[in-house]
Amino acid sequence: MTPDDKASSDNTFTPTDLEREAPDVDPSDAQQVELAQKNGQSVTGMTFSQPAADGTATDVLIFTFRGKSLRIKCRHKRRPLFEAMMDTWSFQ
Repeated sequence: MTPDDKASSDNTFTPTDLEREAPDVDPSDAQQVELAQKNGQSVTGMTFSQPAADGTATDVLIFTFRGKSLRIKCRHKRRPLFEAMMDTWSFQ
């Protein structure tokens, strides 16, 4: 988690943000995801896959919340567990 002075005030991480935070990722290869609701407001991020050195893939989620940029990674084979975990998150 790092401070991000360019983070949107509405907790929305966009393809433009992705180009800034991960310039090696083609935004057309990423998907925007809604993580949770905060007092009726969405927290959204971008998710994408990257090849790992061992030939597997790593899934990455980047989002901003309260002026902080967060990046979370997991092995692609753990994606169902990762998605189930994201469904439990709430932001206050």
